[in-house]
Amino acid sequence: MKKKFSAILLSAVSVISLSLTGCGGPSDVIAQINAETDTTNPLIKTESDVIPINTTGTTSGIENPIAYMSPADFPSVEGYLLTPSDTNTDSIVIVDTQGEICYYGTLSDIIQECYYSIDYPETLRAVCYDRGALIITHHPDNIAQYTEYVFAALYPATGESYFITTAANASATAYDNNLYIVESAYAEDTDFKCINTETCYSRNSTGNEYEYVKIESLGDKFERLNDKYQEIVLPFKASDGNRMSISEALETIGFITVFDGTEYYRYDKNRVITHVLNYDDILWSYRYDSDFAFTDYHYTATENNLCVTNYETLTSKCIASNIDRILANENGCIYYATFTEDNELKYAYHIYCYNAWTDETLELYSTEHTLEADDNHIDGVSDFYCIGNCFYTTIFNGDTTNWYQITNDENGINMIDTGCVVITYPEAE
Repeated sequence: MKKKFSAILLSAVSVISLSLTGCGGPSDVIAQINAETDTTNPLIKTESDVIPINTTGTTSGIENPIAYMSPADFPSVEGYLLTPSDTNTDSIVIVDTQGEICYYGTLSDIIQECYYSIDYPETLRAVCYDRGALIITHHPDNIAQYTEYVFAALYPATGESYFITTAANASATAYDNNLYIVESAYAEDTDFKCINTETCYSRNSTGNEYEYVKIESLGDKFERLNDKYQEIVLPFKASDGNRMSISEALETIGFITVFDGTEYYRYDKNRVITHVLNYDDILWSYRYDSDFAFTDYHYTATENNLCVTNYETLTSKCIASNIDRILANENGCIYYATFTEDNELKYAYHIYCYNAWTDETLELYSTEHTLEADDNHIDGVSDFYCIGNCFYTTIFNGDTTNWYQITNDENGINMIDTGCVVITYPEAE
């Protein structure tokens, strides 16, 4: 299971500076990069150089307060929930909008603090964070069908808990002081037509309970879309990995993507429909933001090409071949992983950022994966979030897998072990 965080092939200063500062739109980042004179790799650090955030010293002799947080320390600020992908669903990390960790704890402690009862704990998941409320989901005690889940809000700082709703095949996301739950179900008369329902909840004025809110928007008028289109393709947020609601996508991106079984279209808030591309049965995934669509084509097991479509010109081109997976996309940047087989037991995964504004592809970092390890989680690849000028990922750190933060500030590029442990491995005999 042990993996090594490898040095990147290019200068880390130029690699990460381009991907971070160039993702906000077309800007002259090339001149800034060319002006860099320090070619040392800041990602190669000694143990004494690794500084946990929210502390005042190095790891040597300094206790990390993040490791001793209790549910009473749960924040009320706006922020994002980071959870490791199926590695340790008990790990809870809250990151504020500036990318700094403000809480680290466990879901089991929060459940106990809120006296919340669960009949099927193996189905419990924390799904998003909303200003002091941890939104969780789990199977109810009277399961009507396997896909049905309870959604509830927990307030660890006060010990309160509130039922929100029960929904099937649903995703939840916090946006604009509301909680949106999008439920998806296939039509009874077909195996491929997906019916979507969006529900908006807001906290009432007298407490912390969530109540249904009637919203007048395209996101509340699904009948026409569900009758005409086979699928509504919603974008994912790079900050927490959640799927956007229809209302959030319309307000932040300006449109949603719809699929009629043969073609993809943009459907904007003025109900204007624009054709984007034709469906290909080897299309694996479709990601998009307000300016670009990114599509992943799996021709064979080893030939997986990543393409970008410019919405303004409606032209497409291949930007990478033989990719392993898409990690995130935001503001014209797509983050993805490729792998090379070093030998029969190890793969070397390389994480790249493609900037569609500058047409530049640069490597961020690489990490090794041992075939003996669990293929469901790959350090440095499986968990990847982009918050402002920070990346977060989980990386093996000697005897544990920890959350790492990669930052870009006036002090340059730094890779920081946050001290938040996702997995602790037993000592070798």
